Amino acid sequence: AAVISDPRTGEILAMVGSKDYFDLKQNYGKCEKGWSFEMLDRITDLDTNFKFAINFGILMLSVVSKDINGATSLIDKGLKRYPTDWRMAQKAAYHFMYEDINPPRAVESLKSAAKNGGPIWFSTLAAKLQADHSGEEYALTYLIEIKNQYDGEEFVKHIDSRIKELQDRLAAKLAAKKDKINH
Repeated sequence: AAVISDPRTGEILAMVGSKDYFDLKQNYGKCEKGWSFEMLDRITDLDTNFKFAINFGILMLSVVSKDINGATSLIDKGLKRYPTDWRMAQKAAYHFMYEDINPPRAVESLKSAAKNGGPIWFSTLAAKLQADHSGEEYALTYLIEIKNQYDGEEFVKHIDSRIKELQDRLAAKLAAKKDKINH
C-alpha cells in the first residue's frame, strides 16, 4: 500500500492498495486491525505531522470498516500527538459512544473536546452520559465545576437546569432507599 500526499496541505494525491479496499460486502464487520489500519498506522508513523490521515482514518476505520480496535489504536495515537485538538476528541467521543460502546472513554473525549475549544454543550453531554452510566453524584460534581468556569447567562441557565434535574434524581433515589428500609 502507498499514499502520496502534498506535504503542504495533506491532500491525498494518490492511494494505491487492494482492489477490494472498500468492498463492504466482503469486509464489513470482519476487520480487526486489518489492512486499512496497518496502512494508516504506517503512514502516521512515517509522517508524524500527518493529522489529516489520523482524522480521516478514525472515521474510516470506525464507521466504514468497523475496525473498532484499529480505530481505537489510531485515536490513542492521534490524541497523544494532538491532545488539544477538540475535533479529534469529538471524533473519538463518537467512536466510543456509538461504535465501541465505551461510555467512560466517550465522557473523557467529550470533556477534552469541551476543554480545548469545542462547543460548551459538549460539557453537558459529558455530564449526562456520565450520569446515565456512572452515577449522578459524579455528573453533578462535574456540572458544578463546569458552571464555575463559564460566564454566559444562557449557558449557566442550561447548566442550572441540568443540576436541578440531577439533584431531583438523587433525591428520588434517596427517598426510594428510605422507603425500602422502612418497609
